[in-house]
Amino acid sequence: MGRVYKCVPSLYVKVATALVSVFLLLITAVVAVYCVKAPGSPETAFGVGAVALIWIVYLITCVNAPLSVTLSGEAVTLRCVARSKTFRYADIDYAEKGEMPFGIRRFGSNGIWGYIGVIDGDKRYRTLFNNRQGIVELSHKGKVYLLSCADSGEAVRTINERITKTSEPL
Repeated sequence: MGRVYKCVPSLYVKVATALVSVFLLLITAVVAVYCVKAPGSPETAFGVGAVALIWIVYLITCVNAPLSVTLSGEAVTLRCVARSKTFRYADIDYAEKGEMPFGIRRFGSNGIWGYIGVIDGDKRYRTLFNNRQGIVELSHKGKVYLLSCADSGEAVRTINERITKTSEPL
């Protein structure tokens, strides 16, 4: 197996996610009531389509929510709810400890809900961030990934040791 570092979102991320979830449920309820009162109208069709699109984005967020970062003998694995991404040590350019600036996560240019995906113009892939845990900045095949996990300093040291071992000549 390997060492597992849990990904626990900050209180800020939990509150923002809860607020967005409540807002989504309220919008769904409003559209449902409108569908009952005015079935077949163009506004109803638009409302149902818009809510369906928002639910799709919500479910994509849930599928991509990170659970843990695992360091095995061969690779770093980011485990999400329904999938995982593996970074072989031989393909990692560098790993260092970083921090995310605190700010308002926006929808659109900031990935899914502003938490997961390529955010803003800096072309870095980010997971749910928690500065108290720290951020592991990982460059894999020229792309930079920011992974928020517990004991990020220890994770960075271990990754760098394993990168060094894989780059040493046999």
